[in-house]
Amino acid sequence: MGVRSVISVVLAAVVFAATFGAAAGADRARPSTADQATANRDVLRLDDLPTTVTWKATRYSSKSSGTPASCSRLDSPGASVVDTADAASQFAAPGILAMNMVGLVETSHMLDVIWQHTFGSSPSACLRDAFAHGSAGHLKIIYSSALALPKVAPRQQAYRMVFTMNVHGVTEYGAFDMVAMGGGRTMSLLFTGGLIGPASERSTGEAAMSLIDLRIAQILAGRAFKGTSGLTA
Repeated sequence: MGVRSVISVVLAAVVFAATFGAAAGADRARPSTADQATANRDVLRLDDLPTTVTWKATRYSSKSSGTPASCSRLDSPGASVVDTADAASQFAAPGILAMNMVGLVETSHMLDVIWQHTFGSSPSACLRDAFAHGSAGHLKIIYSSALALPKVAPRQQAYRMVFTMNVHGVTEYGAFDMVAMGGGRTMSLLFTGGLIGPASERSTGEAAMSLIDLRIAQILAGRAFKGTSGLTA
């Protein structure tokens, strides 16, 4: 396995640790055939991704080796939320990963509850600790912060973590981003991560990652939130 393949595997582990999967188990489920069709329609597809690299669909798994203590507050509000559908997809190219999770709930009020519960205060500490936990010491976090992106969905929050990794004695920088979007009864979580190069290329690499995030988020939002009015934080 090459270095960049290893990086993709590490990033995949990070994603799984940071998806708030523990929260889903506490919700009630009332599957809806129509909502499942909507989730399947709205989830990230191979042809949504930039064509400058060769992407391959990779297997999604929600398993992780545990949830950091700082994520405990993100446990689901439980019976107040009823899940009706969910879908997930994951794609990898050498040194880069893109993943999307789409979920629908029974009422728009339930989405309000989830959004306030998750983003009422910043989840940065949880994401940072989940990142460190999932990477098993292979990566060093340099900083984490909110990520400024143009609004593409009625509700939207974005976060970035910049990390370093030693590649054959050379320090390479990378970025891991989460873009959360919500509207109506739908929430869509986009995760991207990959190498952005040595220190001299960090600024341009981060800018390029932001453009990738925005392009994919615009496509996902265009499907999931078309006709949904209002742009809220």
